[in-house]
Amino acid sequence: MIDNRLITFLTLLEEKNYTRTASKLYITQPAVTHHIKSLENEYNITLFSDSKSFKLTNAGNILYEYALRIKEENELLLNTIRSEERRVGKECRSRW
Repeated sequence: MIDNRLITFLTLLEEKNYTRTASKLYITQPAVTHHIKSLENEYNITLFSDSKSFKLTNAGNILYEYALRIKEENELLLNTIRSEERRVGKECRSRW
């Protein structure tokens, strides 16, 4: 399962706006800010060198690449599970 703070971080980089990010994720704008500050505090880093243009620091770029890989792996996991459930479901139905 991917950390929701990473989803918030990735969405913020896509949207380039805290309010739109909050709306897209169905959370409040202060929650978006909290997620970003929480990531910065946990890893003792600054994510943005310019918070208005959302320019990432070196550490921010590293976290961004990591978050993308984690998101892709999570999607692969979910697709694999769903595929297996469909396969097993078909096998069970064919026995009846």
